Amino acid sequence: GNARRPVRTTSTALASHRGGGRDPRDGLKDAFELSPAHVHFGVVERDGMPIVRGAVLTNVGVDVQRFSLRQPESSGPFRVEFKPGMVSPGLAAKLRVVCDARGVAAGDYVGEAIVTTERQVFVLSLSARIKGGGSIDDSGTLVRTRGVDGVGGGGDTSDGMRLDETVS
Repeated sequence: GNARRPVRTTSTALASHRGGGRDPRDGLKDAFELSPAHVHFGVVERDGMPIVRGAVLTNVGVDVQRFSLRQPESSGPFRVEFKPGMVSPGLAAKLRVVCDARGVAAGDYVGEAIVTTERQVFVLSLSARIKGGGSIDDSGTLVRTRGVDGVGGGGDTSDGMRLDETVS
């Protein structure tokens, strides 16, 4: 039998009310949601600062759960930073997705980070177009190109996300 005592907190009551927890057909229900499933960095300058985007892994179940993450290939510009540990019901873990184009060749890059939980596997796909340096316009001035989403080629890359905080 099930020897674990059920967790009865406000967040688990809300999850149960929303339909979280146990599915009567197979006994299990999804425990996590990953948002977004794809992170696109746009055009990134090779000599610019690393660009940071965020992803959120939310525990929508009623049990405390853990997850592990397999990093993208080390030959590419991507890495994912996170704080390991348990994620309580109703809370989320922040994934800090970084694109550091310094030291990689120019070109299109696609990678994926694999998030594995106790019941699910998520693929966080990553993409960027790495561009070599700036371009020189007719007046001889170095012009920095910016990404399609307005980010790239330096500037503020901080999005105010701390790895030791949880989202409620």
